[in-house]
Amino acid sequence: MNWELVKACTVAIATPEGCIQGTGFFISPNGHLLTCAHVLELAGGWEEVRINGQGVELVYLGDRTLTTKQAIDVLCQYIGVLCQDIDVLCQCIDVLCQYIGVLCQYIGVLCQYIDVLCQCIGVLCQDIDVLCQCIDVLR
Repeated sequence: MNWELVKACTVAIATPEGCIQGTGFFISPNGHLLTCAHVLELAGGWEEVRINGQGVELVYLGDRTLTTKQAIDVLCQYIGVLCQDIDVLCQCIDVLCQYIGVLCQYIGVLCQYIDVLCQCIGVLCQDIDVLCQCIDVLR
């Protein structure tokens, strides 16, 4: 397990005054944060929660009346959404890789043209040298 990544995904949840009330961790690249209901209560409600001094936007607020199964079901719904986001991201990466592949092919063709151009320039330089020699002989 990459503990540096775990530490980077874990944040302190504080009040506007900076009093840390608990922790949470990011569960999506969209900034969705998961924490316990009692942490929000200690902070004075989600409206008072601060992460790195900034307020947060509520996406879902459970309550203590949820059974463990219900809470897990809600979390699974968010994980499902996250998986859909990851699938879309993977599709975008696949398309990007295809474009990069095509770009590399064009670069390869361009390099071939540059090689041919350099050969032509080399031949042209030889012709110019021959022409200069002819001019020298004619003088």
